[in-house]
Amino acid sequence: MRKSVANDALPTSTQVLIVGGGPVGSALGIELSSRGIDCVVVETNAELPTVPVKAMLLNSRTLEHMHRWGFADELRSASTTPRAWQKGITYATSLTGKELGHFRDGFEFRATEEGDDTGESAQVIMQPDTVRILREKLIGFGGHYVGGWTVKEITQDESGCVVELEHSETKEKRSISSDYVAGCDGAWSTVLTSAGIERSGRGGIAAVLLLHFRVPGLLEDTKISPAAFTSLSHPQGGATIVPIGDDAFCAHIPGFPVDVDVSKINTDAIARRVIGSDRPFEFTYIGAYKIHELVAETYRANRLFVAGDAAHLHAPAGGHNMNSGLADAVDLGWKLAAVLQGWAGDGLLESYTAERRPIAVKNAALASANIARLVGTTMAVEAEMSRVDFEAPTMKAETRRRKWGDKLWQGTRLQYVVRGTTVDNRYVSDVIVDDGSVVAPWDSTTYQVSSKPGHRAPHVRLTDGTSLYDQFSSGFTLVTREGFEAESKEFEAAAESLGIPLSTLVLTNRRALAKYASPLVLVRPDQHVAWRGDNTDSASAVLQQVTGRIQGTANRGEVKIDNQEESRQKMSKELATGIPGYKIGTWTIDAVHSDVSFTVRHMMVSKVRGRFSTIEGGIVTGDDVFGSSVTVTIDLASIDTNNPQRDNHIKSADFLETEKYPAMVFTSTGIRAKGDDYIIDGTLDLHGVKKDVALATSLEGFGPDAYGGYRAGFSATTEISRADFGIDIAMPLDGGGVVVGDKISISIDIEAILNSQ
Repeated sequence: MRKSVANDALPTSTQVLIVGGGPVGSALGIELSSRGIDCVVVETNAELPTVPVKAMLLNSRTLEHMHRWGFADELRSASTTPRAWQKGITYATSLTGKELGHFRDGFEFRATEEGDDTGESAQVIMQPDTVRILREKLIGFGGHYVGGWTVKEITQDESGCVVELEHSETKEKRSISSDYVAGCDGAWSTVLTSAGIERSGRGGIAAVLLLHFRVPGLLEDTKISPAAFTSLSHPQGGATIVPIGDDAFCAHIPGFPVDVDVSKINTDAIARRVIGSDRPFEFTYIGAYKIHELVAETYRANRLFVAGDAAHLHAPAGGHNMNSGLADAVDLGWKLAAVLQGWAGDGLLESYTAERRPIAVKNAALASANIARLVGTTMAVEAEMSRVDFEAPTMKAETRRRKWGDKLWQGTRLQYVVRGTTVDNRYVSDVIVDDGSVVAPWDSTTYQVSSKPGHRAPHVRLTDGTSLYDQFSSGFTLVTREGFEAESKEFEAAAESLGIPLSTLVLTNRRALAKYASPLVLVRPDQHVAWRGDNTDSASAVLQQVTGRIQGTANRGEVKIDNQEESRQKMSKELATGIPGYKIGTWTIDAVHSDVSFTVRHMMVSKVRGRFSTIEGGIVTGDDVFGSSVTVTIDLASIDTNNPQRDNHIKSADFLETEKYPAMVFTSTGIRAKGDDYIIDGTLDLHGVKKDVALATSLEGFGPDAYGGYRAGFSATTEISRADFGIDIAMPLDGGGVVVGDKISISIDIEAILNSQ
């Protein structure tokens, strides 16, 4: 246990009483107190428990909020997980056993390294450390935190709420009055019960064994790739491992009945299997938690609200639980503040359920599906393991292990690749003025950049390295562009007359202009788009609707945005053609003037260079660069390293097996900006294996050729591991190292011809 921060005795009244001082309650207190609202957080525990640790991941969207609050970097520095073990996913037989595969993707750990769609990357940090910092910041913002008090009864009427409390040690009884009560008090929420809110779904689906243990020096023994999450597979059962510190670990072992008796489990045997060696270990916690799929029917009952686990419970597969609760806190916090400050109506509070509950329903279903895939895939692999010597030191066994790793990644990647779930939350409510535009269907793994109302406002990293979000105000922000000064002033005047805090941000950054395709985009305090348009004929009606003062009167006809999507597309094309010579259409790769070359280390002292002489494919340039796509097919038999004997060896079964796998195919899945250049994400199909790869790409130019045609030039680079594609012949050298290196650097230069329009 750690001594908990507390700054006050229990007051007798407050504007918002928050029941539950965990991460969600503390975050809600920060959102309120940072906006000048008096709030009190009461927590049953007098001290902060250090175990058990169930939540250990803050996703990129959560870190964006913490950046807005001003302490994202401080929170990152508080992580006790060794730095090398804070990114990536590794599959292995045990912590000291054989690696099955390592994957960089997952949980947005590298989000800011790979693009600027998000302002922050995800972070591994144990829940007690998150809570400690949140409570300290709550007090720093002027909020009140009081530990050791349990809520016994809550009553409410038209004028407010009265909460009866009892001290956990002295049994002293006190009461506190408030305008509103927010229940952030977990699965067995007193506020939920007092509000008479029912949950729907499935409760008590299964149980997960949770072990915390110390093993001094274990990380010195391990040969597997360091990762934030290590998924172990073994014929006797698997586990998911997260290092808590240099010698401390947390293990989640699924597959137990909901009524499991932990005292009857041979936890020593499980720990020994997880560790994979005879190193001495010490348990610091042994317990279990239940898996549920339950969502409250509503998040509000008059003056009582619920958030976090009080509102939704689902499986811990995908990192959704605590992060969803923190997003609840942000949504509810700014809305309560707006109403209490008098510039919003009750309709804004009604939108809380409408916006957040569908997210919880979706996340609950995703988490349960993740668990089903995890169990099914792991059981299939472990069944194969049981029939062989799965840790044999042979090349054949290593190939088999890598195939298991690929199978595990493909079967469970939806648990880890969650960009859509993290940053593509799309709100629909009466305080969102829908413009009728159509966007790509939602997908849990990808983020669709859009300034459509309801979506998270697009993020851009500006040329000075700062976040566009840093230029948003704490109230509403009207994002506009040069030439719309008159419209901006009309919006500002309407906001001033209504007492609504609003500032104007004029964009000049080219990529920001491309992402905010409409000339007027109204962004809420929580960084979600409330409205967009190209005129201010109904600015007052828009502002009243988005603050819940009136319901739905700012419809498409009254705000005059019937042609909004047409206007957006037109502006997007204009921005796209801001790239000199850019043209929309389909293109054929000119193989004669295109080149694919590669380099690979040889004998550990030099590099072999080569190229492929036969290449074909096509490119589709969309309304803007981000809507484009590319497919490239390379004839592997056309390899040329300037040595025919070596070329034949590379084409043989020792390496490429070109008779069986004649082509290498890249298919793009998305394009994102990186500085003035781009990253093309896609899949590479090589040697019968498909892997996600990213091409660092530059646009070399567009223009007419000497034959009456039109051409475009592109250059791209990437690096792949041949072992990832099953081309893993080692050929060791006597002095150490291997004849042919694993990493292959690939350079692509494409010249494409525009097809007849």
